[in-house]
Formats: sequence, structure tokens, C-alpha cells
Amino acid sequence: MSAKVTDPNRQASSQVDFESLVVAAFVSLCVADSPHARLRQMHRATQNGRKVHCRALSGGKTNRCFKIYVAYEDGDDDDDSNNNLAVFGKLAFDHALWDPQHPMPYDLSRTVNEYRIMVAFQRYIPNAPVATPLACLDLTVPSGEFRDGLNTDTGVRQAKLLLIEWTQAEEPWAHQFNRGIVDQRVIPKVARALAALHNFPNINDFGRDFNQGVRPCMRLLFQACRDAMATLLSSNSKQDRCLAALRLLGPHGVERLMDRHVDSYECRNALVHHDVHLFNILVEPATPSNASCNNAETQKIKQATLTSERDEPAVVLCDWEMTFWGPMGSDPGKVMSWPLAVACCHAAADRDTELAGRLAVMTNVFWEAYANALRKNMDRDNDDCECQVFREAMGWTGSMLLTGIYVFGLYREELPLHSLSETLRVEVLASIGLLGIKLMQYGFEHMEPHLTLHQLRARYCIIIQEELKYLANNSR
Repeated sequence: MSAKVTDPNRQASSQVDFESLVVAAFVSLCVADSPHARLRQMHRATQNGRKVHCRALSGGKTNRCFKIYVAYEDGDDDDDSNNNLAVFGKLAFDHALWDPQHPMPYDLSRTVNEYRIMVAFQRYIPNAPVATPLACLDLTVPSGEFRDGLNTDTGVRQAKLLLIEWTQAEEPWAHQFNRGIVDQRVIPKVARALAALHNFPNINDFGRDFNQGVRPCMRLLFQACRDAMATLLSSNSKQDRCLAALRLLGPHGVERLMDRHVDSYECRNALVHHDVHLFNILVEPATPSNASCNNAETQKIKQATLTSERDEPAVVLCDWEMTFWGPMGSDPGKVMSWPLAVACCHAAADRDTELAGRLAVMTNVFWEAYANALRKNMDRDNDDCECQVFREAMGWTGSMLLTGIYVFGLYREELPLHSLSETLRVEVLASIGLLGIKLMQYGFEHMEPHLTLHQLRARYCIIIQEELKYLANNSR
């Protein structure tokens, strides 16, 4: 699809032609004397008569994403396989739609800061797993479908367009866990990158007040979560194991747990990415030969390392717009959450814990790599510090499972639940939520505060193993 330039001030009745707006902004940047080789190459291609195209990739809760590309000279106009002449575009809005009924104002300075931290991190870390940022542009877009609840008299809204080089890493790492075949070379690279971020040296430019404009919107999201939990507790919904546990805690217990969660969010002990779940970690797409299972024997393979022509895997951490000074444990906690959710799915689908257990163990492998990298960079080389960060990580893992997947249903459609009956799907989601409650209690409420680091990590493993065994046994 090739986009036509339209007047950005023209009000659309329901749908906005975002592709046209993105292409118009991109073309203005794509010039012969650009400091970026990718943009100079794309400019030369357009001078030779080739067209700039734009394909929508996704529409998120805070932005829309696009692939901007020049097709092969002798190829179909819609062929976007030429990644060497392609750019990723993220159109960020001044509102968030985490709760569609109540749009939340969301400070656009977050996108400028996203560009700044990506530039700095790429300079600071050799071979940093960050795509090259090209520009951050101001745009005016019609309110269109986002008018409700956020209306302005002008019918237009402000936006930012972040442009980034397209990379070979374009598959969400989460998909590999869904298939049960995971490139383990990615683990240390992600772990080292997060440890480096948590010890970022450029305090003058990225100090404790960096990107604090994201906090008000997130505080509104916490309130929306409290409201959703209260509604759940008082509803007539059929009770599953997670809802039973929430009702056992009662309204005051749930409110106290959320209070401690917010306390953790308000901490400022490190520069953190704060949105580094596995859908924001992109890896090389798996080849058909090592991504598929063609026979019964192959189906029994419970863990594999994907092969590559390079020893160093292509990995990209994306969506840096939430980066700020916050709780250090939030990043490893979010990395560890999806493998546990998927492990629950596989335990029920396979009716045993072999694959599920191996996927869950990868969270321990990740933690070891992260903790080792952290120790090398930190002056505080002691178990007490690591124990505190691990507790934080437990809490944020639990938050992603309980509030993210169970309460709000985020990424629920991505879980490998398709082979399960409706009854088992409900059971799996309840286990995911119940895991979330337990991990949040240990992480945010400091359950069993006397535990050493070794004991706390053992407790983490036991909590997960018990839930996986329950699912495997009750799905037979």
C-alpha cells in the first residue's frame, strides 16, 4: 500500500488515515544530506522513481506502529521484505487507552525522552540491543476515533513520530516461549543490557527527575486497577481459584496489597526501562526447520537453542517511552512474567510439567545472568541488596500476572490456550492470577521477611512448581 499525503488538519469522521500522515512526515526527513545512512539510501531510491510505502503494524494503548519502506525495484509495490530500506515508525498520542472507557492524558515528552535515552544507551553500551533512533518529530493529527472523552474545540490532537532503523530482530521473544523452543543466547544479552541500564552513569542528563511525566498516567492506571479489583470482588462472577483467593484477602487485604504495589512504583533506586516484557524484546525470526515440530519424536523436544549464522543473536529492546528512575526489580520482574504465564498453559496442555518446568527454569537462568552482571557493576556486592531486588522482581512478576493478564486481560489473546477446553482455559487463567497474588505478597508485602536470598529464591521455585503440578494433574 502506498500512502497519499493528506491535510493533517482535516477532521476525519471516524477513521484517521495515519499512514498518509506518517509518510508525509517521513518524506520531509528523507533527504540527501541526512546524517543517517539509512535515510540517505532511501532518499536515493525515491530519486530513482521508487515509492515510499507505509504498512500499519499495530495499534497499541498509547501509540500506533508502522513499517515505512521502499519496495524492491522489480518487486510488487506492497512487498515490504526489503528491510535494508525500511524504517520503524511509532506515532505516539497524548493519551492512553489502557481503560477504553476512561482515556488518560499521557505526557508526550515521554517520546522525546525515549529518543534521548535510546541515543545515549546506544553510545554507552557496545553492541547495545537498541535499534538506531533516527528522529523524533512533532505532528498534528485529527482527533478522529479518539475524540470521545478527550475532545478539543479544534478537532486535532498533538502527537510525536519516533523513527527508528528497521532491524533483523522483528519477532517478539514471547512467541518462542509460546512454541516451547527458545533461543537461550538471548538471555544473557538482555540480562547484561538491563544491568547496564540500572547502573547508567550519565546522571546529569538522566537523573532522578528524568521522564517523570509518565507517572501521572500510570497513577491513574493503578486507580483503574483498584476499581477493577473492587468490581471483581463484589461481582456475581463464577468463582475460580484466583477470585476465591482475592475474596479470602477481602477488600482491605486487596487494597493493602495494591498500596504496597504503588509504594514500589514510587521508588527511585535505578534508571529502569519499566516496559521490558517479552513482547518488547525482539529477536531473529526462527527458521521453519528449527521452529516447527514435524513428528511425534520432535514434539518431545522440551528445550532447544536455535541456530544462527552468527554467534551473537540479533536482539532489540524496544518501547523505551516509560524509562525513568524507578524500582530496579520492575525490569527483571517483567521479563520473568511471560515465561511463567506460558508455562501454566503448557502444563495444562501437555498434562505434565516437563516443558512447563523447563520454561519456568529459564526465569532462574535469566536471574543468574542479570545478578552476575549487576554484581560486576555495583559497589554494593552483598546478598542483602540482591535479595531486595529479587523481592521487587517477584512483586512485579506477580503484578504482570495478576493485574495485567488476569484482571485487565492484557496479551491474554497471545497465550497458547487454543488447544484447551473452555474449562481448562479458565483454570489456567486462575492459576496465572493466583501465582500473581502469591508473588506480589512476597515481593510487595515482604511475606516471610527473614528469608535469605537463597531461601527466597527457593520459595519462588516452590510456588511455581506447585502451581504447574496442580495444572498438570487437574487437566488429565
